[in-house]
Amino acid sequence: MILPWWPIRITDVTGSILTLALSLLCFRIALNWRRNNQENLFCQYVFMLTFFLVLFAVSRSIGHLVKQLLLANGLQATWLHIAPYTGAVNTASFIIIFTLGIYFNRMQRVHEQVDQYRNNLESLVRKRTRELHEVNDSLVEEIRKRHAVERNLAGSLQFQQELTSTIPVPFYYKDCKGTIIGCNRSFEYFFDRRHDEIVGRSFPELVPAELAALEREKDRQLLAEPGLQVYEAQISRPGSGPRQVVFHRAPFFDIDGRMDGIIGVLLDITDVKEAEQARAAAERQLQKAKRMEAIGLMAGGVAHDLNNILSGIVSYPELLLMGMNEDNELRRPLEEIRRSGQRAAAVVADLLTVARGAASTRSVHSLNSLVTEYLESPEFGNLRRQRPEIRFDILLAPDSGNIRCSPIHINKCLMNLVTNAVEAVGRRGRIVIATRRQEIDREEAAELGIGKGTCGVLEISDSGPGIAESDREHIFEPFYSTKVMGKSGTGLGLTVVWNTLQDHDGAIRVDSDQSGTTFSLYFPLSSDQEAAESDRATFGEMQGRGELILVVDDDPLQRDIASQMLILLGYRVETAASGEEAVARLQKRAVDLVLLDMIMEPGINGRETFRRILALHPGQKAVIVSGYSQTEDIKKTLELGAGGYIKKPYTMEELAVAVAEELKKPRAG
Repeated sequence: MILPWWPIRITDVTGSILTLALSLLCFRIALNWRRNNQENLFCQYVFMLTFFLVLFAVSRSIGHLVKQLLLANGLQATWLHIAPYTGAVNTASFIIIFTLGIYFNRMQRVHEQVDQYRNNLESLVRKRTRELHEVNDSLVEEIRKRHAVERNLAGSLQFQQELTSTIPVPFYYKDCKGTIIGCNRSFEYFFDRRHDEIVGRSFPELVPAELAALEREKDRQLLAEPGLQVYEAQISRPGSGPRQVVFHRAPFFDIDGRMDGIIGVLLDITDVKEAEQARAAAERQLQKAKRMEAIGLMAGGVAHDLNNILSGIVSYPELLLMGMNEDNELRRPLEEIRRSGQRAAAVVADLLTVARGAASTRSVHSLNSLVTEYLESPEFGNLRRQRPEIRFDILLAPDSGNIRCSPIHINKCLMNLVTNAVEAVGRRGRIVIATRRQEIDREEAAELGIGKGTCGVLEISDSGPGIAESDREHIFEPFYSTKVMGKSGTGLGLTVVWNTLQDHDGAIRVDSDQSGTTFSLYFPLSSDQEAAESDRATFGEMQGRGELILVVDDDPLQRDIASQMLILLGYRVETAASGEEAVARLQKRAVDLVLLDMIMEPGINGRETFRRILALHPGQKAVIVSGYSQTEDIKKTLELGAGGYIKKPYTMEELAVAVAEELKKPRAG
């Protein structure tokens, strides 16, 4: 039985068409899948396998359709010609599919491994990323901490720089070659230079040559033997002269312990040195003042008794001479006795000046007028007549000013200094008496021991051989003299000058060398006007008119001298031997004037006596008599109302003037 071919052909054609359609659909799906997974290598591989399967299926389907079409049209011979080609395509496709199929499992494993690696990689990346974040956070924190440390270091460095810059002690530091690499503001101020004018230079460039050589030698020693180095030197500081400086220096080292340079600190001890010198000078002055005070106390203790004794030597010859003819052979011896007594009284006056507090009531005088008064005095006239070969130059500055002083004591100072100058120059020479005004600054005031301000200066200079250095420390000591004892002076002349200057809040300076000596006397100036000269009556106008005077003195000799002088002057006289007796007499009747001694023993003194007299007779006129110069008791008695003061031993003229001037005053109270 022969089966028909048409069912087979229909089935072949239908299967080929369906296979072709299904292949194309699969290809489209595979193409879309490939597009969505382009980065997936395994997807690309599956797409290739699908492509060749579809190619094989399409090739087979088209081959069958062509075959059926040719057989249906009786073109079997044509089919036989092209059949090998379709078979070759199918075979090639099959081989490719077979080849790809062989490696499919391996490719799948590779794909799985890649996926696994990718997953592991992502995990690793996440881990590494997390670690990187942690490291980054740690770095950020480290950077933050570093910035904080840097800010702290910068702040600390700035603080240290500011601290060192503001330290009031100059310091600098330099390298081992001697180049300055830093300093503070005090160092800049000390040398009066800017920072950029110091840094980069060597220290010797900032100081004089002699100090530069010392600095280099000290550097060499310090670099050879490191340690603390201390030495003292003098530096000329711009605008303030030489300064005494102590250097404290030491090396500094780097982190490896190698010497890196030298740091130096400068301590300006000029003020300390000056203070030490001033203190030493003050101690010397104090010791001298104590010696003077001791001698003064001794002098003051004997002066009163000496003056009482000298009163008889001075006053009795004067009383005898008043009633004696000019040709009497006793006149000359009596005059010599009186002059000797007056010279002795002058020595006692010097002793009282040494006793301090000796200056009498002070008034304002021009420094120039005091010099002029001395130049017109008999003492200066005698000097010029005795030494005509000596040249005197008088240089009085118009603006030398006024001083408040005791003119008697200033005159005495001037006389003593000029007398010493005359003896220093010998037979020929030059003496200069000069005045000037001078501003005393703080340093000079400390040196002189007086307050700073404007002073009037009186200078006496001579061209003599000068004063030996060994003698200068002692020339103001009482009784110290290089002159032949007994031939010139008493050894009190310069002591009187020194004490007078002390009493007047002044100072004296001595400059002496081989070319001569200059004594400079410094007096504080007064802004008050010079006192007008008083109209003092002459001795001839001082005769009494029978006024009653009570002489009060515990010494019979003094009462007798005063009584005889007053009687000769035309006064009536009563006497009292004590203050108590005087008060008792005045209770009975008043007198015109009381001549009152200040020191009376035993019993009340002159001040208490006068106070009690004023209680009885307010406004009672009185003249004080004392063997002392003005003391505190005398000043207070004058303040009570006593109108005058004379010092024993006195002359008849001094007594007459004092009594007459007091009597002509209107009665107080």
